[in-house]
Amino acid sequence: MVGLGTCSGGNDNGTGIQMAQAVGAAVRHMSAGQVGIAAVPGLMVRGMVVNSHGQRFINEDVYPGLLGQAALFKHDLKVWVIVDEQAFEEVPEVERWGTQPTHMAETLTELEMLTGMPPGSLESTVTQYNSHAENGEDPYFHKSPTWLRPLQPPFAAIDVQKGFVPPEGGDPGSSAAVFSLGGLEVDIDGRVIDHDGRPIPGLFAAGRSTSGLHSWGYVSGTSLGDGTFFGRRAGRVAATTSDR
Repeated sequence: MVGLGTCSGGNDNGTGIQMAQAVGAAVRHMSAGQVGIAAVPGLMVRGMVVNSHGQRFINEDVYPGLLGQAALFKHDLKVWVIVDEQAFEEVPEVERWGTQPTHMAETLTELEMLTGMPPGSLESTVTQYNSHAENGEDPYFHKSPTWLRPLQPPFAAIDVQKGFVPPEGGDPGSSAAVFSLGGLEVDIDGRVIDHDGRPIPGLFAAGRSTSGLHSWGYVSGTSLGDGTFFGRRAGRVAATTSDR
C-alpha cells in the first residue's frame, strides 16, 4: 500500500487474511498501520519534529509508533528532526544508529534554505518553542517539561526519509517499516465474521491476523494481548463447537 518495508518476524505476510477472505471473511481497519520511522527517539524528544513547512505536528515524547503514523499518513514522511549541538551530543553515539545531520547551520534562516522550508517558517516555530520552553511549557503539544529547553545554534536538520545507516555500515535502510493493524473481523470468541455479519462455520482467528483491539492506537505488546487472550477464547470455543 505504501511501498515500504514491513515490520515482521518473517511470516506475518498477510496470507492468513487472504485465505480467510477467499471464503468470504470480512475485514476491518485495513487502512491502519503501525509505523516505525527511521528516527532516533532520543534525538526527537530532545529537539523537535517538523513537517516540510517547518511546523511541529505532534508531541515528540509520545510513543514512537504514534509519531511514525502521523509522519507517514499525514505528512508522507516529509518530516525533519531539528536538534542543536547539545541535543545531538546527549545521545550516546552507539544509540544514534549511524544517524548524522543532513544539514547543519548557524542560523535558522540558513537551515530553511538548505531544507527547502518556506522562509521564516522554521524560525517562527523555534522562536515560539524556545519562548515557552524557557518556562518549562509546551502549550501546543504538551511535551513533558523533562525534555523542554530552548534550542541554541548551531542547528541541525535530520531528514527522516533518508533512513538509518546500519551499525555495521553500508547503505541506509528503509525510511520506515510498517505492519497492518487491520485484519479479519471476529467476534469476542474469535469466530471470523462474513460480510453479512454471520460467523463462518469452523473458522477462527486471533492476533495480528484480526482487526484486534487497536487500529490507530497501537502500542508495543498489544499484539501479544490480542493473540493470547482472544486465542485462548477461540481455542476453548473451537474445542466445543460441533461445526469445527
